[in-house]
Amino acid sequence: MRWYTGEALLPLLRGAPFVEVADGRIKVTRLDPADSLSYPLGAWQHAQSTAGVRFVFSTSAPSVTLRAWDPGHEPNEERLVSLWEDAVCVATYRHLRPGGELRFELQLATEGKHTYSLYLPYVSRVEPIALGVPDGTNLSPVEPPPHVWAAYGDSITQGRTASDPGLTYVAQAAHLAGVEPFNLGFRGWARGEPAAAHMLAAMDFDILSILMGVNVRVSSWLDVAAWREVFRNFIEIVRLGHPTTPILVISILSCHGEFTDTTPDARGVTVAALREAQHEVVAERIAEGDAHIRLIDGTTIIGPNDAALVPDGVHPNDIGMHRIATRIAPVLREMLGL
Repeated sequence: MRWYTGEALLPLLRGAPFVEVADGRIKVTRLDPADSLSYPLGAWQHAQSTAGVRFVFSTSAPSVTLRAWDPGHEPNEERLVSLWEDAVCVATYRHLRPGGELRFELQLATEGKHTYSLYLPYVSRVEPIALGVPDGTNLSPVEPPPHVWAAYGDSITQGRTASDPGLTYVAQAAHLAGVEPFNLGFRGWARGEPAAAHMLAAMDFDILSILMGVNVRVSSWLDVAAWREVFRNFIEIVRLGHPTTPILVISILSCHGEFTDTTPDARGVTVAALREAQHEVVAERIAEGDAHIRLIDGTTIIGPNDAALVPDGVHPNDIGMHRIATRIAPVLREMLGL
């Protein structure tokens, strides 16, 4: 077996905004560790997941083996990795018992040299140790697409209820649009935290999407007036570092189940009112001359009649994820001039 370890893995690694190689393992965080004390604890914990992180390589090997360390975060979640060729999943491997060193063995059914994306778990965290292929074969790096998309949001962006890490809307839309994605989705958060806005302002990307706000309603975090100001301030901070970078705002998708778009929380706040505040902020920016921001009304993607696409009332299933991806991918391309 030929093993790739440590620094030799980095040319194959994608979707990892902050990377450290330590103790023979690759450790990824999706929020800036230099500013970790500025984030809410819950947001920082979910930034440890490897959502959107993957190895991309070309190989003629008949199998690929991933060895990884599992620190035991999210103990009730399965550890699923999947291997994709273009838009087709060719292999998956699940570990149901977290903790310690894990070994994922994936068989490839095709012959000849092909390009694959090996997605790491998107709810839990693993720290890759090595990738192995049979003797006489190798793994070659693949040139990434020239345009980088940063997708910021909550658990919907992280992909909480997709059945496979390659089926999150970020993974699907990136493939359709031909862009290189960073999945910056954080379960339970994305409520307009200033530290996240400052991180985005400092990051290097070509386009940003923002899909957030439902957790404001879920947690009774803010009233509508406060949310409007938080959302306005969030975009203002991002613009400090990206004055002309395209920003695509996707307002809150329709909710169903125990709280619908018009069901008030303990403070009288509804999803519909939070969404309308987002629309107002974007409209004001455009009126003030921001020619590089665009809005997609979330209800035009998943609307009041689409309860079947969000079985738990909030999180899209695979069909819902695909709908988001197909709706936003053409807009990403248009805003990038592709």
